[in-house]
Amino acid sequence: MKRNSTPRYGDAVRGYIRGNFKAYFAIGAAFLFLGLIVAGLALLSLGLAIFAVCFFYLPFLFATSTYIAKIGRQKSMPSNAETLARSLAYFRPPFLGSYRALINLLKSLGVGLLFTMISSAIIAGILGAVDPNFNDGFQGVMSDFVQGDYVSARAILDDTPSLWLLVNLSSYIGIGVGVVFFCFNISNYALNPLIKSRVIAFPSLRISRDYYNRFFRLIWKDYWRTIWCEGYGIALYPFFGYLIGILLGIFWNLPSNAVIAIGIGFVGLILSISLPYYLSLIEEFFRHQRRPILVSQQALMEDLYAQYLSFHGVSQENLDAMKADIEKTKESLQNLDENENVGEEPEDEPTDVE
Repeated sequence: MKRNSTPRYGDAVRGYIRGNFKAYFAIGAAFLFLGLIVAGLALLSLGLAIFAVCFFYLPFLFATSTYIAKIGRQKSMPSNAETLARSLAYFRPPFLGSYRALINLLKSLGVGLLFTMISSAIIAGILGAVDPNFNDGFQGVMSDFVQGDYVSARAILDDTPSLWLLVNLSSYIGIGVGVVFFCFNISNYALNPLIKSRVIAFPSLRISRDYYNRFFRLIWKDYWRTIWCEGYGIALYPFFGYLIGILLGIFWNLPSNAVIAIGIGFVGLILSISLPYYLSLIEEFFRHQRRPILVSQQALMEDLYAQYLSFHGVSQENLDAMKADIEKTKESLQNLDENENVGEEPEDEPTDVE
């Protein structure tokens, strides 16, 4: 009899965590350590914090997402050498660009800058209405900046607390929106490492992105339903972490760079608690997406086959091989229908990362 109910991925993941809690705790501790490093670097420079995220945090996230199944179902913890090897694999094809970190970073910086300007305009309007010294101070600062007299501009800022309030609040909002937007965009590509390590060897990054976009269009509703319903709204966790950190920093009357660092630190803290569950949840979700994987693969190969037919440099042998692969995919889909009718569970698929 064919199953009609939607799998409860969260139930399975909670069972995995109970069965190997120490391993999941160790992963959370590692994410917390990296998050604290990012927060510490943010005290010195946001550029250093961004560098650490792109070259340390995301590679470890990639490595963890590709071996989380071993920890959950096979109850085996990877060695330090294996973790390092998987992290380094993040920087080479076919795994390069798994999270599209650069383009997502640029998008986040743009969105953060936009919200900084919008919030500055709104806050300036409010402060100008309640503080009679604000407008004169603002005009003075802008005039000094245009003339290049930064010492005088700083003196006006120090003498007008409402101007510092404008600068700090708009920076907190802009940076916070940028951080949350970056986390959200990365989550959109959270399944990409699993696809690249288990499904197909892509001949180019362009084809890899094309395949992932096809696949994600088929499953995005179920994916986000799983994230919101079984992940307990985990997509909002970075927002709440940043907000809590910022409010604590303001309450403790810390300098603005320290407030921002604490906000980023709380994002790292809340991610360290939630990421082990989240990565297992999306891996369990991915394990049940065999049909969308095959449908996307078939559509991509059929499109490539049609394109290659018009290329004069493609040999008939390669065309025949592509045609055979398309037929195999169709056969796999037919076999999948038969397996679903008898209610078989999906099998674990090997990863190819090291």
